[in-house]
Amino acid sequence: MSEIVVRAADEGDEQFLRHVYFSTRLPEVAAFGWDDTQICAFLDMQFRVRQQSYKIQYPAAEYFIVEISG
Repeated sequence: MSEIVVRAADEGDEQFLRHVYFSTRLPEVAAFGWDDTQICAFLDMQFRVRQQSYKIQYPAAEYFIVEISG
């Protein structure tokens, strides 16, 4: 049986969250016809702006990571 753990997100999770964001947006952005460098730069900018926007719009928000079997 899988162990499910819910824990507060911290700064050490940024790479994981960036990976999740990139993986969900990559098919859409790849259709633009850009090379890998352009795609990564665009997705990185979008990720950073989204993170900043959420912090401004929801200053009291709490962020969590759901881990399944580690």
